[in-house]
Amino acid sequence: MNNEILIFGSLAFDSVQTPFGKRKNILGGSATHAAISASYFTTPIIVSAVGEDFLDEHMQLLKKNKINIKNLERKKGKTFAWEARYGNNPNEREVLATYENVLKDYSPSLLPEHKKTKYVFLANNSPASQIMLLDQLESAEFVIWDTMTFWIDKYTDQILKILPRVDIALFNDFEAMHFSKETNLIKAGKKILSKGVKKGVVIKKGEHGSFLFTHSFTLHLPAYPLEEVKDPTGAGDSFAGGLIGFLAKTGKVDDNSLKKAMAYGTIMASLTVEEFGADRFKKLKKKDIYKRLRELKKLIKF
Repeated sequence: MNNEILIFGSLAFDSVQTPFGKRKNILGGSATHAAISASYFTTPIIVSAVGEDFLDEHMQLLKKNKINIKNLERKKGKTFAWEARYGNNPNEREVLATYENVLKDYSPSLLPEHKKTKYVFLANNSPASQIMLLDQLESAEFVIWDTMTFWIDKYTDQILKILPRVDIALFNDFEAMHFSKETNLIKAGKKILSKGVKKGVVIKKGEHGSFLFTHSFTLHLPAYPLEEVKDPTGAGDSFAGGLIGFLAKTGKVDDNSLKKAMAYGTIMASLTVEEFGADRFKKLKKKDIYKRLRELKKLIKF
């Protein structure tokens, strides 16, 4: 089974500084990381826009991973760009600058053949644009949604309208507590779930793993242990790409499949952070994913 995934997010130029070095204008963006991660399981369709400065080598990387770019618009102007600095704690970062550029006035418009996509990931975007895309879908069966503190602070009312329309809502730990106004993650996850989310709430905790809260069970998975985290950027989106990629591949979204999908998301996130930007995926093989999954199983078995 090879169900396609629609991924609505950003393609970006990231400038990142970590204890392991600096990189300027490397390929990044929520849609980039999620799509490349998901491409190891099924065929992703990117919905986004880039500027005239978007390099052909980046397009070739997307094509190499068999990512559908028919719904990727090239517009006059510059590609979305972002700058950040990480300290010794990979869970903490300082955003230095954000340049919306061509995404500032971008409105997603799906091609007719993409409106019937069953699996959808709404990556970090304005709630208004996410609603705009949701309204164009005709046959969506499973929708994962992501956000960030900036949107939570400005558009809480719109987010509350989105939650009952999605199957899985993604938050990091700070976002979850900020949105729910709870200081305990367990309470935060259950409170968000009560807002109408269809299947579950995922709370990502970086190097401390992740929680999945559903209406029937709660799951906690540790992160895959790494000695070096070179660039944490994109870990959450790679997690989401692995999660929905596995579910689309199997065509199932039952409890057991969700638990396995969380594990695959964990593995894809761990691989991403080992190199800057999308560099780790340039040499990643499927056997590397399965090898690491087996190692994770050994770590948590008792």
